Amino acid sequence: MSEVNISRSDYQPEYQVDFDREKLALHGLNLSTAATYLRNRINGATASKYREDGDEYDIKVRYAPEYRTSLESIENILVYNAKGEGVRIKDLGKVVERFAPPTIERKDRERIVTVSAVISGAPLGDVVAAGNAIIDRMEKPSDITIQVAGSFEDQQDSFRDLGTLGVLIIILVFIVMAAQFESLTYPFILILSVPFAMSVNLKATKTIGKFLRLSMFANKIIDYTPDYYSNGYKIRRNVSPYFGVEANLTF
Repeated sequence: MSEVNISRSDYQPEYQVDFDREKLALHGLNLSTAATYLRNRINGATASKYREDGDEYDIKVRYAPEYRTSLESIENILVYNAKGEGVRIKDLGKVVERFAPPTIERKDRERIVTVSAVISGAPLGDVVAAGNAIIDRMEKPSDITIQVAGSFEDQQDSFRDLGTLGVLIIILVFIVMAAQFESLTYPFILILSVPFAMSVNLKATKTIGKFLRLSMFANKIIDYTPDYYSNGYKIRRNVSPYFGVEANLTF
């Protein structure tokens, strides 16, 4: 394999606030209110609109960079409760520095990380089988699953669609034959006899091929025999390629 890529970029440091629900309740706040206050002071809140030449621009209000970019400054951000009392973030929880992915991909509401590669020099099925063998030997956490997707998944979906189509065709043929024969037994007998008929047809095809080769040989004899006999020659031919057995004909 070549050109192996991982969709997840390198983790980046960020500040996260772990709120204490008991401290929030003690100060007359809830998690949603405290998180909204903190988000508006760091990311900004839209206070108004600025219009110019028919275009509108959001006017966002937030703290200056020196009051929202360090751990100490975030701890000192004030959150106001219903009584108008200001409470600092450090009195409601703990501000910690953690590493997190810059972007989060989701599929069916679950986080995913995609690993892609270009396969060359080996069939897709063999590569998938080797990959599954490696995955089975890995020690994975219980909340992490690994799934093979991409071209292999599309191939499996195509095979399933073909199988479903084959079943639908058989059902349709059975319905038509049942209506034609006015019986449910005859269609079953005919459909079940198809595999046996195919094997017989293959053998018959081989036999017919031998007869066709014999006919070609006979035509050649008919074409050349008068000339050979007029010159006093005899014809001796090996006919094994035509019959599949060791035999010679002499004329």
